[in-house]
Amino acid sequence: MKVQVLFASTLLLVACGSPAPSVQVRPATAAAQLEARSTAGLLAGFDRVHKAIFAKQDRDGDGQLTEYEAGPMFALDRFASIDLNMDGAVGYREFLAAATDLGFPSWWPGGPRRDNAERFAGRFRTYLADRFVRLDASRDGFLVDRELSNADLARVRVGLEYPELNLRPVLIKAIATDAVKAADKTGDARLSPGEFEDLYMDLIVAELAK
Repeated sequence: MKVQVLFASTLLLVACGSPAPSVQVRPATAAAQLEARSTAGLLAGFDRVHKAIFAKQDRDGDGQLTEYEAGPMFALDRFASIDLNMDGAVGYREFLAAATDLGFPSWWPGGPRRDNAERFAGRFRTYLADRFVRLDASRDGFLVDRELSNADLARVRVGLEYPELNLRPVLIKAIATDAVKAADKTGDARLSPGEFEDLYMDLIVAELAK
């Protein structure tokens, strides 16, 4: 896999017990935490990450990449093949087609080569589950502010790299307290896995925009 989050893609296996003999009413806060764990943020992240990369290279902000703007990501001799409508510039959809064909491929035999939002979301959920466990020092299934210190982030190397686009590795080195509070949609002063996923994606997009 050419694109990789800067940590091991350890698959987290959760053992499920036997069904409870009676229906238990789940507290409202816990139910809200489960609802927060949605794939929506990761699915949207597929487009958000690529749009952030595209905008970074689109120096004049005209929505098109010239061969010089695209040069850091694609070799100039590839520009003509990326410019599908042959208008001398690469629009976002042309960029996305080229980037996902090279950068997010599926390599299993007979599998589709180009990436899509569903595969992106699935991979990043696995990656972020691994990071979440490593950050969760209390092992209670939630993250609090003290578990997201600069030292903790450096220890687990939370970030993103995209070598096929010659993208410099992006590392999340610090998370402001206000950002953690904003990500805490349930207001219980801790982050569920879903809230952590949303926070990660917001921070990565912000870092790409710098």
